[in-house]
Amino acid sequence: MSSVQHHELQEIADHAMASIADQLLLPQSHYIDVLLDLLVVAPSPIIRSAITDRLSEIRFVSMVATDEVRADLYGIVALSNFSDASSDELARAEEALMRDCTACVAALNAQQGPSSCSAAHAEGAQAMFADTNTQHRTSTTRSADAVDRATRRDIDCQARASEFLTELIGSPHENLLWDDTYHLQGHSQLHGRELVVIAPRDEHHQTVVLTAEDWDAIRRATTDQRRDLLDTCAIADHERLVAVMATTRTPRAS
Repeated sequence: MSSVQHHELQEIADHAMASIADQLLLPQSHYIDVLLDLLVVAPSPIIRSAITDRLSEIRFVSMVATDEVRADLYGIVALSNFSDASSDELARAEEALMRDCTACVAALNAQQGPSSCSAAHAEGAQAMFADTNTQHRTSTTRSADAVDRATRRDIDCQARASEFLTELIGSPHENLLWDDTYHLQGHSQLHGRELVVIAPRDEHHQTVVLTAEDWDAIRRATTDQRRDLLDTCAIADHERLVAVMATTRTPRAS
């Protein structure tokens, strides 16, 4: 990777992180745009694979926590730093690995010597290619909770959100149904009124419960308005739920 390409990738990541500095959630479509911009300027197969994996992971969500976005961007930049620092050696290793040729890899290691810096880079590249689902996390300083978030199944996230809704209502909820496309977005009925449930991906985020009217208002709001609307409209406890259910169905947020 050239220094110019690395600089472009760094600029895209910095700009994206600056734009979400005061946000809790980022629309999936906005994050996809950022990842695609990074993909264009990332010629290294390692970085492209990491970005492609992340695009696949978010295909079933409508919103992405900005904590996740920052962790992803830091990880991609860290991979870029690695590729930029060892571009010549890594290029040869990548070529051998992309061909899936064990003889080429063996020749590369034999030529460079097992203790050389080049061999270390080749081994690092091979390890990253061995598991494309985790390479952009295991090669960076992501915390253990980020790894847990990546491996948690949708069904586990949904179960946790279901338990929260039961505690919120104070009794078993009625027919919590999960969206076929956005797997962590559920819908339930309470006294004839629809509630929208957003399941958390990790232990450091809470289940978000909103009325359908407020959820529609949040989706229509600008990026700058969404955080305030979420803070205002989220139903965090039973007392709040009782108060919300006692109001009319007119959306409280515009």
